[in-house]
Amino acid sequence: MRMQQIALIVIIMLIITILTLSINTKADDEYNGEYEENEGEETLGSIGFYGGLFATLIYVIPKYARQYLGISLPLKLYKYALDIHSIGNPIAATAAFIHGYLNIQYATTLEYVMVALIIFLTISGLIMRYAKWRKIKLAMRLIHSQRILAIILLVLVLLHQGLAGD
Repeated sequence: MRMQQIALIVIIMLIITILTLSINTKADDEYNGEYEENEGEETLGSIGFYGGLFATLIYVIPKYARQYLGISLPLKLYKYALDIHSIGNPIAATAAFIHGYLNIQYATTLEYVMVALIIFLTISGLIMRYAKWRKIKLAMRLIHSQRILAIILLVLVLLHQGLAGD
């Protein structure tokens, strides 16, 4: 089943990449100091943000409901939520990376920090989920499960959206 999940992630990331090749980006020679984004780039940013938010919350909410509220759900629900989280976040990250690449001329330190956090969280999550070695999985769990990193990323993305809208 895990190879099927990895194959699904790769296929969807390739589809997003192929679709992105058809996006008509704005030419740099007409840049007048204002950030102008076409609809394709905006859609990729939305897929990155809302897809990542959904893929994270669908796993985190049931997990913390059980952990802190004592609400127990069927074990299959937790497994499906983890599968969605593990497949959805790399897909959302791919959309966010393409969005960033298409708009790299407007990037500030804020965007570079966001990219670093997304890479860090995505790679640690994939290693934690698909690695065979127990010690590596445990180390990645310590890194990946730091709530503060997800909160910092969320704040940075909201700042990015607010500043890009100006």
